[in-house]
Amino acid sequence: MTTTRPSSLPLAAPVPLPVPAHAPVVPVPVERRAVAPDVARGLALLGIAIANAVVHLSGGAVGLGMRPVGSSGLDRAVDGVVSLLVDRRTMPMFALLYGYGVGVVVRRRAAAWVPWPACRADLLRRAAVLVAFGAVHLVLLFEGDILGAYGLAGLAAVLVVRASDRALLVVAAVGLPVAALLGGAMQGAVVLKDVLGMGALEVPAEASPLPAMAMRALSGVVAAPLGAVIAFPLVLLGLWAARREFLERPADHVRLLRRTAVVA
Repeated sequence: MTTTRPSSLPLAAPVPLPVPAHAPVVPVPVERRAVAPDVARGLALLGIAIANAVVHLSGGAVGLGMRPVGSSGLDRAVDGVVSLLVDRRTMPMFALLYGYGVGVVVRRRAAAWVPWPACRADLLRRAAVLVAFGAVHLVLLFEGDILGAYGLAGLAAVLVVRASDRALLVVAAVGLPVAALLGGAMQGAVVLKDVLGMGALEVPAEASPLPAMAMRALSGVVAAPLGAVIAFPLVLLGLWAARREFLERPADHVRLLRRTAVVA
């Protein structure tokens, strides 16, 4: 008996018919798992940790980029290297990889003939869990949480996850300048303060946990949606790249990968 293939993202090659109506989705064996996405995620997370390490300093004066003022020459040298190669570099990479992961999930569900409503529910659940983890992380630990922003971007990506390649690229092309302006405006406030010579910012140590939690929660209400807007076009580019298996089959895309590395 033949069946009708459920609508899904376009695959690299057509799925032959007939096939089972609903094949199980099983983990990829270790020997067949693509190494590049995992290595890239690890490097992105390491960069995020390095960039945010300085934020955990408290009780002292900080300047541009939340870097301590009056530090040693070695500290300033390290700050320069981190500012050049890490700050604002690894978060976009992680957003691309998040979108790439969404694309891989959709591709594998389509190959296993999982109906689109079930796939959509899985994507929404994953993004909602990310938002929940981000909220807990924000309130209890760190005001610079990004998990909530990526989770919100993931929820928005579900709306367009089955759009055409052209639509994804057009939306990403329109959204990237908006994201750049928004991110630049957020950083511009700090730069303006430094240019005007308003002095270093004093970061006090938290005296009481409850007011600190309330302030972090309030900041997250604003920062998470703004972060989602910034990440969204990069998530769409990652989704587009996943359809072509850029990281699973890099030898087929060497020229474009090299150009991307040079331009980035």
